[in-house]
Amino acid sequence: MREAQTVPAERIPPPDVLKIDVEGAELGVFRGAVKLLESKRPIVLFESFVGSSQDEITDLLHRLGYTLYDSDIASAERLPLPKATVSTLAVPA
Repeated sequence: MREAQTVPAERIPPPDVLKIDVEGAELGVFRGAVKLLESKRPIVLFESFVGSSQDEITDLLHRLGYTLYDSDIASAERLPLPKATVSTLAVPA
């Protein structure tokens, strides 16, 4: 049996960076984090399976004003991506 605990959000400061690696459940995480992404605007590093929900995640992040990059490429060589990749870095505008 799982025990649920509620933690008052005001006691925990919002993150500056999110790392998401949830083996195919990324879209649910992003949908649940929309308010955080809109208000705090953290940098997001995430993995997504090819074809899983990449289009929907890309659309959501673009609507929220994020630019996507391939996190496997050195920062000096990164160019904005039109679509999330397996390893994506999302940076707010």
